[in-house]
Amino acid sequence: MYDRFASAFGSWARSGILAGACLVMPLLAAAEKPPGAAPVAPGFLDRFQQGFAHTLDQSSRWVDGLFGEERYTNAGKGANGQLQVRTLWQEYQGIRVRTQLRANLPLAQLSHRLNAFIGKGGTDDIVQDKNQSPTGSSDPKDNSWLVGLGYTPPWSHAQRVTLQAGAILRWPPDAYVRANYHYQHAFAPGQTVTFSESVFWKESEQFGCSSSLDFAWQLRDDLVLRFPNWAKISDATSGVQYDSRAHLYQKLGNHRALLYGVGLQGDTRDAVPVRQYGAYVVYRQRMFRDWLTGELIAGATMLRENGWSRRKLSTIVGVGFEMAFEEKHDATGSVLSDRLLRSPQ
Repeated sequence: MYDRFASAFGSWARSGILAGACLVMPLLAAAEKPPGAAPVAPGFLDRFQQGFAHTLDQSSRWVDGLFGEERYTNAGKGANGQLQVRTLWQEYQGIRVRTQLRANLPLAQLSHRLNAFIGKGGTDDIVQDKNQSPTGSSDPKDNSWLVGLGYTPPWSHAQRVTLQAGAILRWPPDAYVRANYHYQHAFAPGQTVTFSESVFWKESEQFGCSSSLDFAWQLRDDLVLRFPNWAKISDATSGVQYDSRAHLYQKLGNHRALLYGVGLQGDTRDAVPVRQYGAYVVYRQRMFRDWLTGELIAGATMLRENGWSRRKLSTIVGVGFEMAFEEKHDATGSVLSDRLLRSPQ
């Protein structure tokens, strides 16, 4: 009886998300502005986006002001980052609503080399310097908050070396410190390689290190091929955790794009070294404003957990929205809310 109920619930869940996707598709189409269209008057979306950035920025400026005589005279960029909401349905995990926040809060008065940051959802990925998967966080239960401070040493050429310290706000709190080295090199027109190495200590894992290697080729003006790879080892892992993918980005024009991806992930010392492998497609389009993006996600993986006797097909469907924000200051500290920057994907 339980199996029949679970099967029925899964069917209802898929039907619900697919119905939601059918509702979102016309919304995406309606959101596409024709070339040369007149600017849209500020409305609820603008007030929400500007208010969200302003609230975060005021918090960082209050803290920054405690260490400076002129609290509101710093010019330049204020709070900036991204807020993402995704609803995903995946077999064997069910429906999950994922909210992810990545916010950078400059502390210019204290030091132009120091910044605060806030994160929510996928916080373990932040500590481990792991890029987010297009189909969601590697740990669906990781929905914690993270706060911390970042510092760029004066001898760090092109800000290649950064230091971080912070805590994941769960019980008990999970404190961490991290040193990161980042290097990017273009070895031919349209061909780049990016390397990142992190050494960290985290209360729940003790010492560990992670490595990222990303190759990118621009095949045509509308096609980019990428191979992002990530690996981690720590005192809490039995072997080497890894995540390796191949992504093809296709620009469709008018702020629309498709991502075709294949990948695999696992742990070399687990009973099942390859936890899952599969393929997925993500459709992304800007909606109403340059800083608001909608997405539709579909895919399938072959999943096998430790203890399972065989590998099982696991389908994935979902919808999502992403809001980029940035607060700007002028020389007198007033807010230039209409100067918004859309961070690239």
